[in-house]
Amino acid sequence: MPTSPRIILIGNCQAAPLGKALAALSPSLQVSPPLIVHLARPADEARWQPVLAEADLLLTQPVQDGYGCAFVATRQLRQCYGDKVVVIPNLYNKAYFPDACHLAAANGRRLKGPLGDYQDAWAYEAWQAGLSVDQALARLADDDFQHERHAQATEAALAEEARREQHTDIRISDWIAEHLWRQRLFMTFNHPSRALLHQLALRIAAHCRWPVPDPEAWRQGPREPLGGIVLGLSPWVVRRRALAFPPEVDSLGQSVQLGPEIVLGEAQHYTPQTLFETFYRVFDHSPPTGQRA
Repeated sequence: MPTSPRIILIGNCQAAPLGKALAALSPSLQVSPPLIVHLARPADEARWQPVLAEADLLLTQPVQDGYGCAFVATRQLRQCYGDKVVVIPNLYNKAYFPDACHLAAANGRRLKGPLGDYQDAWAYEAWQAGLSVDQALARLADDDFQHERHAQATEAALAEEARREQHTDIRISDWIAEHLWRQRLFMTFNHPSRALLHQLALRIAAHCRWPVPDPEAWRQGPREPLGGIVLGLSPWVVRRRALAFPPEVDSLGQSVQLGPEIVLGEAQHYTPQTLFETFYRVFDHSPPTGQRA
């Protein structure tokens, strides 16, 4: 591999900040703009093919066969580009917010709400059962109810993280398990913190044997790169775990305007009370189908 390799990251919204972390840690790298898989279209293959061919290394999250855009599937990439494909983890963990989910709207797309396209399964179930907001919130404070619902949530989240790494070349679930309660590692279940992205970048650099003059580079910054939406921690998690970071149950989301369509606006702070009230308004306006999306 050349002393200044050209790399391309292929994946979801994690790819761009991860590329910035790698560029800061290993300044000799040439980090090209990422290929964001959920934005790619089959017609883009002709434009991307020469770019991918010229790169020295392709760092890709696992993408299954049958994905809407075939040329980004991991099997296809390996067939075309062989050993220069390195599969990295797609960071995902629901331990902090076991009720967080996506719900489908009547049009089949993800329902929008105060947390963007993130919803709360308990808010939906309580609304569907006819409970008031106050009754729904009271269940969040009911340890017996929460234990029955989430007793194995942490174990399930860590097991899912490890399962997702079964076919990756680089793994980080061990570090996540060790540090999960020491520092906040996820803003949402699929938006990792700067600290976690930094650690993954270090592991990628070690795997690829790239020099890292300053291991602390990029670790600190003025903001979270994927912190536009921040889910509040589950009150059950806060009560059950001895957290070494602020036990924040409030959320950072967006304002919601209900009309012919759901329109999301500026950043907005939500307490559990105002969050559930807004979820209920959204569900009344656009009842979910009940299907996860």
